[in-house]
This record gives sequence, C-alpha cells and structure tokens, in this order.
Amino acid sequence: MRHLIALCCATLTVAAVLDRVELVVGRRVITELQLEEEMKVTSFLNVGNNSESAPDRRAAAHRLLEQALIAREMELARFPPPEESAVNAALGRIRAQYSSNGAFTTALSVHGINEQVLEQHIARQISMLRFIEYRFHPQLAFSDSDLQTAYREYVADWNASHPKMTPPSFDEIQSAIRARVLERRTDAALDDWIRETRRQVNVVYLDRTLEPPSTGSASESTK
Repeated sequence: MRHLIALCCATLTVAAVLDRVELVVGRRVITELQLEEEMKVTSFLNVGNNSESAPDRRAAAHRLLEQALIAREMELARFPPPEESAVNAALGRIRAQYSSNGAFTTALSVHGINEQVLEQHIARQISMLRFIEYRFHPQLAFSDSDLQTAYREYVADWNASHPKMTPPSFDEIQSAIRARVLERRTDAALDDWIRETRRQVNVVYLDRTLEPPSTGSASESTK
C-alpha cells in the first residue's frame, strides 16, 4: 500500500513548541523537527540515504499533511492505539532485517534517529493503517469480473517477467488477487476522502517552499 511508509505522523510535544512551525493543518501544527524526523524515518525504512532536497521536503510535508487529516478523524472516532505486542512484533520484523543488534543500532544512528523514535512511528503507522481498514473496507465491494480483470493483469506481468513459464491459476492465487483489488480500492477511496477533507480544513504553508507546485497561495482552505 502506497500509504504504508507514509503513515508516520509525529505528535506535537513541549520541545516542539520551541521549534519552527512550517505548516498548519486545521488546529494542528507541523514543525521543522517533525519534518526532519519524517524524512529520516522514511529514509531508514526504505534503506535509503538521508536527503533534505526541496522535493524530499515537499514530499515529507505532503505526507505529514495527510497524516494530520487522518489523525484528526481518528480522534473524532476515538480510535484505540495498537497493542504493545503488535508494535513489538513490527519492530522485531524490522530488526530481523539486520545481521545483528549492533548493525540495527548503527543503521538507526546513521539516519539520525533512535529506537524510541522508530517505535513511536511504528505505533502510529499501525494505528492509522488499522483505521483506514476500519473506515473504508466495509464500504468497498468488487465483483468476480473485477477479480478476473486483476488476474489478467497479473498474468500479463507474470509472462513479461517469467517467459516460457506457466503462471499460477486463478484458484491458486485467488486470495492474493482479492487482496490486490482491495488494496487498490482502499487507496482510491482514501485519496478521494483526503481530497474532500482538505477542502474542509484550513491548510496554511508558513514555509512557502513546502507548497505543492500547483499551489499558488499560502492557504489551501475553502473556508
């Protein structure tokens, strides 16, 4: 899911009050510290290099804006936080990608974060992903025709990357095809919801360099 890495929204702390505010989303503020942390955690999870280029900063600001809108909806719904066991399991899967605990700690240090910061982001990510499923899955429906269309796309991709090999039958991968269709529908529903919600929430860019290229003013609100 394209929102998987994106869904890591830092909350405003006492320390962040002294930080420079970059973006205001309704009653929520996004600070320079939060922006930097978002970029660092995303880089760590993607096993990439830290970058503070203008496009990377704009992309991080866009993710934080979307996360702020989702967090607002979660608060209204009083959506519960994830269990500690779920957070620990996710953290364990990330840790397992490294040869040793020392290598894991070194990678965190290289990206300028620590395990506590990563754990907080993971907890928010799990909570938001669960909320998205809770919010959109019940209203999503698809037909057998949709599944067959998705399977044909899968077969085309398979044939392109596995020449002279027979692709799995529909029955063999039906569950995976259903998951693929559901993921696409969820992403589309979420995009539509965010687009509509942004029309209802006042968004102000105090740092004009973070504005999307198509945005011409500091405020994106219709209010």
